[in-house]
Amino acid sequence: MKTYLITVVGCFCFFGMNLQAQYVIPNTNIYYNNGKVGIRTNNPTATLDILGYNGTANDRNFRVKFFLNSDPYVGEAELSGIVHVPSLAGGNGWTALYAKQGNASKAGVFEGDVLIYGSLKSKEVKVTLNEFPDFVFKENYQLRSIAELERYIIENSHLPDIPSENEVKEKGIDLGEFNAKLLQKIEELTLYVIEQGKQNEALKQQMQIQQKEIEELKKSR
Repeated sequence: MKTYLITVVGCFCFFGMNLQAQYVIPNTNIYYNNGKVGIRTNNPTATLDILGYNGTANDRNFRVKFFLNSDPYVGEAELSGIVHVPSLAGGNGWTALYAKQGNASKAGVFEGDVLIYGSLKSKEVKVTLNEFPDFVFKENYQLRSIAELERYIIENSHLPDIPSENEVKEKGIDLGEFNAKLLQKIEELTLYVIEQGKQNEALKQQMQIQQKEIEELKKSR
């Protein structure tokens, strides 16, 4: 599979021609057919239709490349489609879309929603939040009693502030918000453990006092 890069100048020249309904650029595999451009296909069905072939490592069906040597963070940027990159983990090394941007940490920026039908594999995911549940450790935080928590669980079959199974099935979860809620539950659990530890220590001291009193009573007989 060869890499075809249509430069802006080439596009202007091509579309600037007085084209007939069907046209082929001589000595190329570029076709014009009723307002559509085809590469390696003489019957394009889209405005730009590229037909690729199986190839070897780093072959591309199409590639758009950009150089900006004056900016070390951009350097060489590339967007490719249907590309074979042996270093990609999993599968057979082929990917439908490949993007890179020099040595920068961001290969692409998306504005708006991104919809993926399938799994997402990543080495790192960073989620930004406006609030984090450290408020649990504030003095004025109202922590439910164990009895109240038990009653809520019996009535609702899930933890407070955590969506139910049906809600998750219907709406899914927001990863950032959900992880914050999980941390809130962990922090609340920490407070319960601390309180339980205090109660255990108080009981231990009370038992020691009672044991001492029992021993003194035995001696006084």
